[in-house]
Amino acid sequence: STGINSFLSAKNLKIEELGSDFKNTTLFITFVECLTGAPFEQKYHTRPRLKVHHLENAQLCLSYLKSIKVPDITISPDEIVDGVIKMMLGFCWVLLRHFGKQQMQKDRGGADKNDNTSFEDTMLHWVRDEVKEYDLDVSSFKTSFNDGKAFLALVHKLNPTIIEYHETDLSDPRANVEKALQLIEQHYHVPPLLNPDHVATGKESDKNIVLYLSLFNGAWRREMEKKKVSEVAQERVLTLQERLTLLQEESASLKESCVELEEKLETLKTEIEVETNEKIQLGETKEEEEQRVRAQKEELKKAKDKLENEKSQLAAENELLIQRLRKQQKAQEELQEAVKKEKAKAGIAMPFLRRFLTEHLRDVDNWKEFLERERDFKRDAISLLKQEDIANLSQDDQASAMCKALTEENQRIEEILQQRSKYHEQLELERIQKATNLKIDIDRKSPRKDKDKDKDKDKVDTFKSARTARSGSRKSTGYLTERNVKQKK
Repeated sequence: STGINSFLSAKNLKIEELGSDFKNTTLFITFVECLTGAPFEQKYHTRPRLKVHHLENAQLCLSYLKSIKVPDITISPDEIVDGVIKMMLGFCWVLLRHFGKQQMQKDRGGADKNDNTSFEDTMLHWVRDEVKEYDLDVSSFKTSFNDGKAFLALVHKLNPTIIEYHETDLSDPRANVEKALQLIEQHYHVPPLLNPDHVATGKESDKNIVLYLSLFNGAWRREMEKKKVSEVAQERVLTLQERLTLLQEESASLKESCVELEEKLETLKTEIEVETNEKIQLGETKEEEEQRVRAQKEELKKAKDKLENEKSQLAAENELLIQRLRKQQKAQEELQEAVKKEKAKAGIAMPFLRRFLTEHLRDVDNWKEFLERERDFKRDAISLLKQEDIANLSQDDQASAMCKALTEENQRIEEILQQRSKYHEQLELERIQKATNLKIDIDRKSPRKDKDKDKDKDKVDTFKSARTARSGSRKSTGYLTERNVKQKK
């Protein structure tokens, strides 16, 4: 029953007595599911009450085992239901051998359907693979397990913390076997089916050793599954720890965010209160604002009416201005036509004007000769304009050229007059000075009366007044300048 319970433990089930417990065929079907690792797909009685129901379940179970090619099935449904212990032991041994072989082949890398190796050879091969690093000869069940080292090597390979294999005294075979059986029972709950004395002396049967090793193999697989589960659990624990660390960091960040949000919430509350107060104040002044808006609308309406009136007036004024503009344009056109006619007339009179100005320049030159009679230096030659030189110019250019020539000659005459005036003043001053000096000399010889002195003084004043009058008359004299010519033009 120990070997059977090793499979039933996967579903937290066990049997106490092989013959009586398997009379419940639903438990037997569960045992087959544990052996195959697959659910029983055929329809059976899940709650059998009659013997015939158990017989049908047993028959379905045996047919299924034969269909998956389990060899040496000789038991009948009646023997299963009646609990014939001898047949049940043989039947369970066949099942354990068959499925135990498949499991060991699967652990080694996959089961070969064409592999005809016996269960015993497969078991021996499994032990050899597990203890090959311990330098042990595992070739038969009869001699390879007598010293107990193979059992201890399996225990150490499965869990090195249970026994220090390389530091333990392994000189006593019986003690080795006994210690291995105790450790396997203590840690893996495999009952000690072997006799240490018989194993040490080689009297234990191969069948018992194979049975014990098959039970230990089941415990081995369960322990390996536990290790895998433990490793997965450790990986999950590490993953969870990492996630916990991340969650703690996120929690700290969220706490900071919560503090910031609380501060923002307080700020928003304050703002809401301020806005509420403002709304209350705005509500109180709403009527005043509406009245002010109405008054502004009325004012805007009046202003609009006024602007419309002004617009109408401006439109009328604009029409009048347009009419005036048209009249002015017409008058301008007439004026331009008159100017053209006047220019044409001026073009006819221009040759006479040129001749007149040329003759005037000659007369001026003659006056210069008269004014310079008393001068010792030579006068500048007059720049007389030739009519043929300016005849081809425009009327404005001809007038400008003649005005320029007259202006230059006027300036020269003015200079001559100023120099002549200064010259006569100088002569007069010299004459007066001589007369004065002569008078002084005469007075020294015969003093004159005060009356004569006053007469001389009056003569000097008269001379100065005459000189001032002559200077003013020269300034007021009118000369033909460019400006005068333009005005005459």
